Amino acid sequence: MAQALAEVTGVELAVQTVAAHRSSFAIGALTDAIITAQQALADRFYRIGLIPRPIVVRDSVWLPPQS
Repeated sequence: MAQALAEVTGVELAVQTVAAHRSSFAIGALTDAIITAQQALADRFYRIGLIPRPIVVRDSVWLPPQS
């Protein structure tokens, strides 16, 4: 995982390896808590200039059709 991320991000492999070991990865439903955490991260990235404009994470969340 760290190698792939290092190649994509340009972050040194050693640094990306530390970051990967500190992270947890899971597959599951997107909860309100996850969306809120992702929004906080997106807001932070915008404030420090990593992304050019604010985004609303919830606008990008796919929800299955209601039946």
